[in-house]
Parts: sequence; structure tokens; C-alpha cells
Amino acid sequence: MLVPKQHLGRASGMVQFAEATSRLLSPMLAGVLVVTIQIQGVILIDCVTFLFSLVMLLLVRFPEPKTTAEHEVKKSLQLREFIYGWTYITARPGLLGLLIFFAAINFLIGVVSVLVTPLVLAFATVNVLGTVLSIGGSGMLVGGLVMSIWGGPKNRILGVFGFTLSGALSIILAGLRPSVPVFFASAFIYYFGVSMINGCDQAIWQSKVAPAVQGRVFAVRSMLALVSLPLAYLIAGPLADRVFEPLLAPTGLLVGSIGKLIGVGRGYGIALLFIVVGILTVIASAFGYLYQPLRRLNHQLPDAIADETLL
Repeated sequence: MLVPKQHLGRASGMVQFAEATSRLLSPMLAGVLVVTIQIQGVILIDCVTFLFSLVMLLLVRFPEPKTTAEHEVKKSLQLREFIYGWTYITARPGLLGLLIFFAAINFLIGVVSVLVTPLVLAFATVNVLGTVLSIGGSGMLVGGLVMSIWGGPKNRILGVFGFTLSGALSIILAGLRPSVPVFFASAFIYYFGVSMINGCDQAIWQSKVAPAVQGRVFAVRSMLALVSLPLAYLIAGPLADRVFEPLLAPTGLLVGSIGKLIGVGRGYGIALLFIVVGILTVIASAFGYLYQPLRRLNHQLPDAIADETLL
């Protein structure tokens, strides 16, 4: 409601840039501060930052969205509000397809995020792991900066598909050639794409959903898109330890086949799982692209907000 529609992609990129900046700076500052001012001082600073954010919110004037009879829902009936948000999405096949797509992708990303640490530590030191995570944060920072300047492609759904594919290829590369230089490159490419994907996705929802109901719709969207993450976190460890690692152990079933391609021993089972996840991500992207309401979301579903700001 604060940003003109044509700049939503850039604004979303700035949000990604800010998040990446905090991820890079906070750990470094925390290490210095906890030594100099102790944990009590760190907690005090934490409280001050919340207070600062609250003051900023109080100073900003948020416009009231225009409402219609269609958008009015009794606030006392929260279940009815949830049902309305779900109905709003299901009535628009493109948005429903986008929601299902992200639920599937988030599940696959969840598996990778849990296992990236043991994968790197199987082939490198803890210091290298820290560097990999820092490079990933740098990729997210650069991606947010590029998105904030560029604003993303005109057809944002193609941006989502394109950068999802680049992330999938980086995951496959990390599994095929698990080594320090590959980890560095994969981390940067993957997190660069994360900023672009999140920026494009957020701009799509902001432009296609009426401002008066965005709270209800976005709540349902977040819940359903992220519901697959806990499942991914739950099964990632057992899947790696009990299925994939034994397959590429020195006496594993795949030693004579896939083992000759990527290697045998500790960590190579997780690497194989990365390859599988990357391939599944490519397949999910292909299905998403073949689903016409999702592929043509930008053209088939009219924008719910005007080209100018609502202020």
C-alpha cells in the first residue's frame, strides 16, 4: 500500500537486501559485543532495536485500503476469515498453483538446509563451513541489491521458474562435485537466486491480491506454503543416515554404479541426496511451467491494484 505497483519488485528486493545485510553483520557484531558488553548488554541492544522499529511503525502513515461488500468479513469469526483467504486463493487457479509450487519447493529446500552443514563438514573444516555460509549471505545480499535496482523481469513468474532452476542446478553441482570451490560457487548462486525468487513471488502476490484482503490471504498463503518445512526437517536426518549414506558406504549397493561417478565414503550419501533433491526441483519447475494458469498468471489474472500508489 506504500509503494506504486510498478516498483513492488524493487521494494521486495530492498527487503531481501536488508535481510541479507542483517544476516551478514549480526553474527560478526554479536561476537564482538558479547565479549565487550556481555550478554546483558546484547539483550539491552536487542530491546532497543525493537523499540526503534516500533517507533518507525508509529511514524509511518499507512493508508486505509478500499473495501467492498465482497471483502467485508466479521472480525470475530477468525475461522471464517481463514476460509475466506483459502477461497480467495482457490478461486484463482494461478495463485493456487503458485502456492502448491512453493509448498513443494519449500519441502525440498528444507531437506537441503538441514543437510548442508553435515555435507560441508564431511569434506572440509568448520572454518570452511563458516565461509560457505558467509558467501551464501553475500549472494543473498547481491541478489537483493540487483532486485532492488532492476525490479525483476516483467513477467515475474518466469523469474520464479528461472531462478528456481538455477538454484536446483547449484544443488546438483554441490552433490556431483563435493569440494570447497564448488561449495563456494553453489552457495553464492543458490542464495542469489533466493533473493530474486522471494522478490518476484512477493511482488506477484502484492499486485494480484486486493489490498483489503491481503492480510487474510497472505496468512493462509504463508501457513500452507511453509507447512511442508517441518516435515522436511523431520525426515532429512533419518533419510540421510539410514538410506542414502549406507548406499554409498564402502559396502553399499550403489558403490559400483553411482559411486564411480560421485565417490564412495562418508558424506557421499548426502551428496547423492542433494542430487536427487536438485532433480526433483527441476521436475517441480517443469510441472509448474506446464501448468498454464501458473505460467500465464501475469496475463490471465488481472492486477488488483492500480499503477499508482494508494497514498
